[in-house]
Amino acid sequence: MPAPATAESLLHLLDRSGLLPAETVDQYRTLTGSPRQITDALLRDRVITPFQSRQLLAGRSRGFFLTDKYKVLDLLGEGGMGRVLLCEHLMLNKLQAVKVLTGADDVPGAEERFIREARALATLDDPYIARVFDVDRSPTGLFLVMEFVDGTNLHLLVAQHGPADPRRAAGFCRMAALGLQHAHEMGLIHRDVKPGNLMLDRAGTVKLLDLGLAKFFDAKRNQNLTKRFDAKNVLGTADFIAPEQAMNSSGVDIRADIYSLGCTLYYLLTARFPFPDGQPMEKLLWHQAREFDPVRRFNPAVPAGLADVLDRMVRKNPADRYQTPEAAAAALGEWASPPAPPPAAEMPRQSPAHYLLGLSPPPSTTSLSASPTSPVRIPRYGDDSARTPSADDLVLPPSRATDPGRTPRTTPTLEQAALSTATRTDRIPPSSSRRVWLAAGLAGVLLAAIGLWAVRGRAKPPAPAGASPLVVSGSTFVRPLMEHWADLYERQTGVRVEYEAVGSPRGVARMTEQVAAVGLTDVPLTPEQVRAAEKVGGLVVQVPLALGAVAVTYTLPDAGPEPVRLSGPLLAAMYRGRITRWNDPGLVALNPGRMLPPTPVVAVRRQDGSGTTALFTRFLKWEVADWPDAAVGTDPTWPGGTVDAKGNDGVAAEVGRTTGAVGYVDLTLAMTRRLTVAAVVNSDGKAVRPTVAGVQAAARDADIRPDPRFSLVGRPGPDSYPVVGTTWAVAYEKPAGGRGPAVAAFLRWCVGEGQQHVADLHYAPLPESLAGPAAAAVGSIR
Repeated sequence: MPAPATAESLLHLLDRSGLLPAETVDQYRTLTGSPRQITDALLRDRVITPFQSRQLLAGRSRGFFLTDKYKVLDLLGEGGMGRVLLCEHLMLNKLQAVKVLTGADDVPGAEERFIREARALATLDDPYIARVFDVDRSPTGLFLVMEFVDGTNLHLLVAQHGPADPRRAAGFCRMAALGLQHAHEMGLIHRDVKPGNLMLDRAGTVKLLDLGLAKFFDAKRNQNLTKRFDAKNVLGTADFIAPEQAMNSSGVDIRADIYSLGCTLYYLLTARFPFPDGQPMEKLLWHQAREFDPVRRFNPAVPAGLADVLDRMVRKNPADRYQTPEAAAAALGEWASPPAPPPAAEMPRQSPAHYLLGLSPPPSTTSLSASPTSPVRIPRYGDDSARTPSADDLVLPPSRATDPGRTPRTTPTLEQAALSTATRTDRIPPSSSRRVWLAAGLAGVLLAAIGLWAVRGRAKPPAPAGASPLVVSGSTFVRPLMEHWADLYERQTGVRVEYEAVGSPRGVARMTEQVAAVGLTDVPLTPEQVRAAEKVGGLVVQVPLALGAVAVTYTLPDAGPEPVRLSGPLLAAMYRGRITRWNDPGLVALNPGRMLPPTPVVAVRRQDGSGTTALFTRFLKWEVADWPDAAVGTDPTWPGGTVDAKGNDGVAAEVGRTTGAVGYVDLTLAMTRRLTVAAVVNSDGKAVRPTVAGVQAAARDADIRPDPRFSLVGRPGPDSYPVVGTTWAVAYEKPAGGRGPAVAAFLRWCVGEGQQHVADLHYAPLPESLAGPAAAAVGSIR
């Protein structure tokens, strides 16, 4: 289709694309100007993305949806055999990376190798490996849905910013080694470890990508695919390939990955390849016969001990190297700095918060109504149903391929419609402010249906016949952890835990009313609340589960890459309306040497009852004596003009789309969304960013009693983060309906084995002073 020549033709393309509801498109028909001016307005309102704008201006109205579930937002990368797209999961309103296989017709075995990659990734569940959630087929072919890692790869990082600090480089490779160790324990060898396959995210975590060349060292699980497709082929990247892999790609073991990781470390430290000159075939020979130039020749700052570790990783004889990635990680750990958020200049300028999600309705529930026990059919290679459409169509569902006019979208059900709330009254369309947290369960069903192995190689035990889920309800502050725990617990025990993130007050109320078996709250029950609950269902037990931080987030593009410093009194003045601009003298004084802009301050607060709000307002009261008592708690009466938002997600979204906004969210949400967070002044006068270490420092010397009456807000110590709280599980000593054993078993797992997974999601595990009382409290449930 030709490029649009008028504003109306551009809007006609947008209407046909299905990117926005018709009523939203109609709001732009009053504008005048060229097609590009129309797309500029759409981009300013963030209802389309730059990628979508380019496609529309090129005359394309199709290809913006991958099946009816994934909406294409951007093209992240492209190679000879595939494209990686940034997509929105329409049911979850969540960003995900989707790898689409292209060019399979020209490469024998391409689809089988692609499915093998999905199976390889499905066995892995590790914080240092990008996870896989789904695999499916669209008219363009097979695609793999993966975790979206918002950041940059280490190759690009070094190319743009030069050699990494030696301790930082050691830290990057240590995390990669830990990821490789997990893969090794699952029977996998990566075979293409290189800087380009290591992603650094905004939290400072390195994740392994692209196991497309991975092989199982278990012959049965490998299904002879390695020998069939790898024979007579050298697999890997010439600059980082192990000597033995260049000779026999299908016969290597995990020590080949250790060699490649050593080459990667060499590159990070020097910004040079081990053998920078020569053709690929020459490099393959040199890896077998030549030694690298000494790393300290190009970077004298590299400690001699770290150079020795590197030397052992890249020895020609595999027997002379570290024998496991775990051993390499331990050696690197002596020289590694701890993970830390990278400078903003190293990260992509556009964060995920830029994208407005929930603009397109979710798919009809009928598309999800098939029996989960029915096998999902993946057409075989060469199947007519898998015919690849025109190259002009990026990804095109069948309904859009056959409809020449406005693309119909299924009317959402009443339940789906209830999940969407309007967040603005101007041209921004309604967007979903509540998430349907089904990702782990849905991915598990889909992956199991095509014969993928269970995570960590363990089949999920069957649930007892007729067993109903264990309903837990409450805190949004701890929702990511509870979702993760529920998934792990079901895999291990077969018991489904259904978590309702409705806020601390409602969670306690639902437990008291015996609708939920357990309530979660970030503010422990007062004696009055305990007495009221006991009148309904008997004695109440309160169990500490984890510690977390409330992060202060803001949007101020002109403030520079370093975090703005904020204090309790300044935050209180912003929420009271006494500080109205970011260049206020108090803010300037706390941030010397910075040019803070005169942007108006927009204070965003939770409109629903919230433990996060209780912790934040408790901090303000701790810092400011005249902060009103009525302005403290889960549902305070705020003293100044604020902007309302529902839930932590709503606060994050409102702050993200409003220049000059400031708000508060849980640390995990801030890290996973890559939000900009402030450094908050603690009781020792030091401005510290929210981290797990800062949470642990706050709890280290706190007066923690064996009951809930203690506070971690404003704890002294140079490294203590000042806005810290504890999430509590609240349950009856004798839960109704015979649920006592199930409640006790789940909470026992949470305060026991579950603690090892807490830090992965930016919470802090229970300190020793709480671990014992927590176990004792669980023991009283019967």
